[in-house]
Amino acid sequence: MSYPMNLHESNLKMLPVATDGIRFLARMWAGAGSLHDWLVPTEWNVSRIWSADVVRARFAESILWGAEQTIAPRLPLSSAAWMDQFEAQLIRNTTYTDLPTAHTDWALTLSQFGRYPSPQYVDRRPINTLESALSRVSLWLAAAINKAEALIKTQFNRSALSDEGRARLTAPARVARVLALTAPDKLFEEDLIVCASAGGCWPLVARLARQLSGVWTRDAMTQLALLPPMLPDLGSQLFELATLGTCATAINSTRSNAQWSSLAPIGAAQQQKPCLTCRDDEFKCDVYYQIVPAGRRVATGPYQTLGAALNVQSLRPDVWLLFERPSGNVELVVESKYSLDPSYIASGITQVLGYSHEHVVPSGWRRLYMVVAPKEAVLTFTSWEDRFFLGNLDHLKELIGRIETGLI
Repeated sequence: MSYPMNLHESNLKMLPVATDGIRFLARMWAGAGSLHDWLVPTEWNVSRIWSADVVRARFAESILWGAEQTIAPRLPLSSAAWMDQFEAQLIRNTTYTDLPTAHTDWALTLSQFGRYPSPQYVDRRPINTLESALSRVSLWLAAAINKAEALIKTQFNRSALSDEGRARLTAPARVARVLALTAPDKLFEEDLIVCASAGGCWPLVARLARQLSGVWTRDAMTQLALLPPMLPDLGSQLFELATLGTCATAINSTRSNAQWSSLAPIGAAQQQKPCLTCRDDEFKCDVYYQIVPAGRRVATGPYQTLGAALNVQSLRPDVWLLFERPSGNVELVVESKYSLDPSYIASGITQVLGYSHEHVVPSGWRRLYMVVAPKEAVLTFTSWEDRFFLGNLDHLKELIGRIETGLI
């Protein structure tokens, strides 16, 4: 459970985040600033049980949310204003006539036929049109936004854009109906280059079009270069992912023959399914990320009951692991605290104490709790009655090893 950063936030800019295991989690991350499923590390074989459209929808939602905040306010709103943006361009259709006209291209005629009078004359009549690279890109973008919103609606049953943001971003579609222009089926690189080099709002339109095109098309390297940053920007979110990655790598280090599967994207709760499952002949571990496993939540718990009056969310830890083993079933609830401030890290102890009262322990299970902080802040591995623990990511690996081998 994450809280706003404390007064020592400025010091955290120089605090490193352990990235062990984060690349392994890449294709299953579905949080804000999503990691798409083209990052597939070869050393891990994880069977994905869910559709990639879930992550694509999260990616599209992140792009549209960012576009509404940074791009939509700088775009024209009215159809009349957009018409002014669509500059008319002069094109010349080439035809052949039996007689010369005012639009005969004499140089081209002589180069093709070599004499005068000529059997035919090359006629290049000028035509003014509003169809251009700018109109094609903006119209394709409007159609792509509608497609992205439909995907988000299908996967999450919610809208990514406000009515005003949608009106601004899809305004070219209204202009198209007036000007009888149609959206192209394909986005051409040449049109994007022209759009990106134009003035006014067009570089913003081109950037958004490139980002949305990367949700469904383009090769992996191009997508990585064009799409928004894939890992979360906040150090606290990265540290939560590092905590999850540490748990996964610690389990995998002693279970080399185990089968791994993913029942739900990381950061996208789906019917309280684990984002990772590891299983072999005598061992199973389900890993939940910011989700309370089924059967653990008490509807009449103190926080749930009192917090209802304040309309607050339910308590949920960062990582919850369920170990099924011959020596007895164990749960490990992990709360990560990315800070150098001892009082802020200590708030994690208060939180796990709250979890111990708020979430029921099923019969036949033993539950452990651990608060994890950066090693720069916590050097010593501390425990209370072998039930509550405080340490860093290295200590988390040690604790998981003790659970796996039955030492605890």
